[in-house]
Amino acid sequence: MLDKSYEYYPCVNEGAKNLACFAGSTEGCFRYYPYLEKLTKQFNVILFNYPGIGGMPLEEDYTVESIAERFLEILNSLKIDKFYAMGHSMGGFVGQRLAIEYPERIEKLVLVSTGFGSFAHTESFYNMVNFKEFGIKSVFSKDFVENHPEKVDAFIEDKKERIESYFIAPRASLSTIFAGSRFSSFSELYKIKAETLVIHGIDDYVTDLKMGETMSKLIDNSRILKLKSVGHYPLIEDDSTIDSVIDFMTEKAEVGELSNNSYVVSEDLLKMDKSFKKGVNTEEYTQTFRDIFIHKKYQKEEALHKYLSIVNKNDVEDDLYGIKSL
Repeated sequence: MLDKSYEYYPCVNEGAKNLACFAGSTEGCFRYYPYLEKLTKQFNVILFNYPGIGGMPLEEDYTVESIAERFLEILNSLKIDKFYAMGHSMGGFVGQRLAIEYPERIEKLVLVSTGFGSFAHTESFYNMVNFKEFGIKSVFSKDFVENHPEKVDAFIEDKKERIESYFIAPRASLSTIFAGSRFSSFSELYKIKAETLVIHGIDDYVTDLKMGETMSKLIDNSRILKLKSVGHYPLIEDDSTIDSVIDFMTEKAEVGELSNNSYVVSEDLLKMDKSFKKGVNTEEYTQTFRDIFIHKKYQKEEALHKYLSIVNKNDVEDDLYGIKSL
């Protein structure tokens, strides 16, 4: 039986290094198809599908940690030891998890439009609650929507077709969002030893630029590339992004700017992170998530208040994101 959990594309040249690419929520191998021609000139490329994507069985309850281990098992089965890793959005969570747990195996890491999760999820959570109102176009910058309506329409039509054909299973979106919503690497980013490039759109509405900047500061030996007039999909919105990724990995050119790693993690923020981890691993959180996104039990503001009451119980205010305990 064909294994639909991954796809392997060998490099045109022998002896090439391996690149594992992790897609964002509700996406899989297909997100990287447009870039394979360029990538396979330099790397053996391995792409992955989440549960409920591309013929994979749907799973209602999994974690970033469990899916990262599953993807690593695939790499092990391919006898791949060391590899480069690139992750977009939730795929960035997967990349971080692997780099934290297996620093000796990740040679270089590229994190695109992602963050460290934890207490900073509050802004993303609010955006999710409001997503229907703002619409799918909000994942792109306003400039991109205005200047490239044909690309935006193609993106929307592609998503629609994949959902209608059950290529993306019903509730696959919710299961990936649920997994991502419980992720935190905030207190562990110092464990990442791989040279890292953070790529972030300045106009990213889904994952705020501040989160990407802070994450970059918490990773030693990291660089950040900030893209003007770009939202949550740099690879789509700026054609040069994939070239920057390749340049960084092959050391063809210096990409982005060196991050200032002088950021100090306060005790209050560590308390918030601990509170977040404890809160999202409770049955109360699971039920609240279902009530908000499946049963539509709460209005927008009520949903946010309910969420905060679970994940931030230390009465601590975050000076980065303005999150206050209720």
